Amino acid sequence: MTDRFNYPQKHIVSAGTSSIWVGEQPGEEPAIVLLHGFPDDATIYDKLVPFLEGRRVVAIDFGGYGLSPRDDEPWSEGRPEAELVAVLEELAITGATLVGHDASVPVAVNVTLDHPDRVAKLVLLNGYFDSDPELKLPDMIRLFGTPELSLLSDAIMNDQQLRGWLLGFSGKQFGIDPSGADSVAEHSILPQYYGSENQPDARVAIRKWTATLYPGLAQNDARVRAGDLGRLTTPVVVAFGEGDPYLTPTIAAHIGALFPSAVVEGIGQSSHWPQWDQPEVVASKVL
Repeated sequence: MTDRFNYPQKHIVSAGTSSIWVGEQPGEEPAIVLLHGFPDDATIYDKLVPFLEGRRVVAIDFGGYGLSPRDDEPWSEGRPEAELVAVLEELAITGATLVGHDASVPVAVNVTLDHPDRVAKLVLLNGYFDSDPELKLPDMIRLFGTPELSLLSDAIMNDQQLRGWLLGFSGKQFGIDPSGADSVAEHSILPQYYGSENQPDARVAIRKWTATLYPGLAQNDARVRAGDLGRLTTPVVVAFGEGDPYLTPTIAAHIGALFPSAVVEGIGQSSHWPQWDQPEVVASKVL
């Protein structure tokens, strides 16, 4: 497993008022750019990176997550996209393979639509894009994304006992054991909520990004209606862990149908994080 501190090159890239930590493994072009969603960070790819040996790999912690500096700036729709574009420009990346997961699936798609010279291939893992009628988001995410319940969400996040209960409840919904030493929860999620010896918690960033969930879906609905995705010629692979109870193979098929010729593939015996459960299989889709 690749630990983020073992990336040979590390960068802090500025994007407006935010700063983004980037780990880079030099290698053969084109670059593979790894994007996380919420509430985790680039460490969700730690098991995948060794299977990409020989290729240039760039892993990003979006602003406020992981090892990226914390800030108090408002989080508006389009901020993750702007941060990704800043990284691509700063590191002179063109023709990349973008790997999006969870909430970074729309980030990867939107950047590809707006900057086609920067992206040559899309790999989309267990995420969403628009307001698919079949889309059922986890209770915690829907709670955090509902503006009318923001006071309740803030109260839960600020109370360590309630926060722990909510994480345990959500973990059971996803079928993961947050106490497992080798679990993605222990490795990548819990540090965002509680911090670690290497990083402060990312609770502010989690609340800010999830608050833009529903407005973002509405903006993506407009792109679908305008036919933007249907005109995209970039190769697209939609590969979903089939054990995800929320972002299911049905959602994967819907996303694939938005593009003119996407390849849609299930990854059996994998959860919401197929890059953690079966990294060698995901590597074959990326490569």
